Amino acid sequence: MDISFAKPSPAIASFVSDYFLTRYDFPLIEDVERADVGYLRFMLKGGGIYKFANGTRDRGDAVHLLGPSTVIAHCTVQGPMLLFGAVLLPEFWGGIIDADATEFANRSLDPAPFLSPDLPHLFEQLKQLDTIEEMARLADAWLLRQVKPVPSQHLDVIAKIGEWLRCSPIPPPDRLYAETGQSDRQVARIANRHFGAPPRMLARKYRALRTASRIVGTRGLIPDELTHEYSDRAHMNREIKFFTGMTPKQLQVNANPILLATLHPDNFRAGEPWK
Repeated sequence: MDISFAKPSPAIASFVSDYFLTRYDFPLIEDVERADVGYLRFMLKGGGIYKFANGTRDRGDAVHLLGPSTVIAHCTVQGPMLLFGAVLLPEFWGGIIDADATEFANRSLDPAPFLSPDLPHLFEQLKQLDTIEEMARLADAWLLRQVKPVPSQHLDVIAKIGEWLRCSPIPPPDRLYAETGQSDRQVARIANRHFGAPPRMLARKYRALRTASRIVGTRGLIPDELTHEYSDRAHMNREIKFFTGMTPKQLQVNANPILLATLHPDNFRAGEPWK
């Protein structure tokens, strides 16, 4: 496996945090993807399916858009695989694509009905390129043509949700509602639109992923201090397994390469895990 990254241009940085290019030179790839942010993915070689833990089964070939997920997904790909993708930020939903994140949450769907009709042409152009830098610049130019204004009220709430999720421990949602000055229903609507889940689920998800990031790849006893945000150790274990597909002990000794890379503290944005 080989994975490389590139940053978007400043004009796109509000919508995409990173581009990535992943190569697998195996005839069959089977993996588990943790609960995560959304991705726009271009399967330049290979193709397969995603089976989400909620029972949904979706395509994983050509161009597909994964919404933010709150469950794990088992993926099976006929290789060799070459995958170019964009890691999506909350403003992508409404700022690039005119769709709610919840429409794609825990799904992998064809984004063509929501995006420019020249999306297939972009896909074919990407196939002709060799480096992630070239792909990133082409994607930047294409995405820039899709940009739409995000309502200022939404931007304010997105920022408040970000500040709330940065707290450790994450406070109860009532504090978020008070900070925004809006009703819980209004905040939940905007959270669903841009993050793909309501505040309470976001808090559970990112709490578990932050704890998992402190465990993955370590050795020895798991410190008691990591349980302080949970009712007990068993609760912590259940939450981590729910959102990563692995128990804390499995994260220590048996994490797959992608999970290890995306949750490793050197790569995982503990302060901004939605990126």
